[in-house]
Amino acid sequence: MGNINQELERLQLISDFLKGKFSVKQLEHFKKRLENDPVLAEELQKHKKLIELLKKKQERDIAFLLDTKKDVDYMKQERIYRRNQLRQELEKIKDQKTEQQENWERKVAQSNQPSIYKMAAVFSLAIAIGGGVFFVATQLIDSQKERALQAEVSVPMLVEVETNPNDVLDKTIDNSLFQNEEKQVVAQNENIEAVEIKNKNPQQSISKKQNLLAYQPIEEYENRLNQTTRSSINLKSPISVVENYTQNLIFEWSGISEEEIYLEIINSQKEIITYENLESPFVFDQQLEKGIYYWILQTDSEVIKRGKFLVK
Repeated sequence: MGNINQELERLQLISDFLKGKFSVKQLEHFKKRLENDPVLAEELQKHKKLIELLKKKQERDIAFLLDTKKDVDYMKQERIYRRNQLRQELEKIKDQKTEQQENWERKVAQSNQPSIYKMAAVFSLAIAIGGGVFFVATQLIDSQKERALQAEVSVPMLVEVETNPNDVLDKTIDNSLFQNEEKQVVAQNENIEAVEIKNKNPQQSISKKQNLLAYQPIEEYENRLNQTTRSSINLKSPISVVENYTQNLIFEWSGISEEEIYLEIINSQKEIITYENLESPFVFDQQLEKGIYYWILQTDSEVIKRGKFLVK
């Protein structure tokens, strides 16, 4: 035990010395001990040589790693080795052809034989069908040729007929007379139509157009008739559409509005008549011309009701 402890103590001292852990006093004490202890001095020399060898080995390893030529050679050797192994494995696989594989190939070969017979049967059937179609087609073509020949034989021959030139002249004279008479009749009809147009009164046609325009509805107002309005005023009369305006329309409503209530009457030409500051009931009794009229009872901020009436 004493020798082991002494060796451990020497190793610890050598390690601390090599690592530079000694202080100045400890270093002087260690040097004096080296002079007096030859075993310690010998161990120290061994450690120094070992450290030098390790350093040299590390330098060689580093140089080897940094040498690219050696790396390339090593890679080539690795590739060659792997390729040889793969080739050997492929050869083994080729050689490992078992009896089961041979039996399987035989079965496949036997199963392919009936398919050849089937193909031959289908091919022969197709030839037979093609021959039948060709035979039928030739018969149809022959029958069509026979019909064409019969038709050519049955075409009637053109017969030349002698005509008298005097008869031809008589016919042309009759046609010219008929054409002249027809022209005279057309001219008379045109004169009659011109006289009728002159006798017509242009004012009648104008009045008809005006009547049509007076009853022509305005799409803009028609679309708004069915729109619902939200108002604090409840209109009791009149109804939205009055078919025949005779004497008057009574506008009667319930509710109070802080704003002024006014009425607009619009004709088919979009001409507007306005009645302002109205109170319920309001009687509209103005005489109007025939036509269609729209009315709007409203305030500045809301529409109370819309409607229309006809004057016939």
